[in-house]
Amino acid sequence: MLKPNAYMNFGKMIALTEQQFTIANLKMFQFDEESAGQFYGEHKGKNFYPTLIGFMTSDYSVGM
Repeated sequence: MLKPNAYMNFGKMIALTEQQFTIANLKMFQFDEESAGQFYGEHKGKNFYPTLIGFMTSDYSVGM
């Protein structure tokens, strides 16, 4: 997954990834608080959790 701070360069990252792997599917999306909370649920209650959820909902991500 390319997180919000990296998706602007996803073309370069995909090219690097494809040197070693085949990408079968790709999707650009933006987490809302509920879906980010489900995805990162194992970290709920830890001190960095609110910051993580805030970061992940701040912009788009790319799943491969």
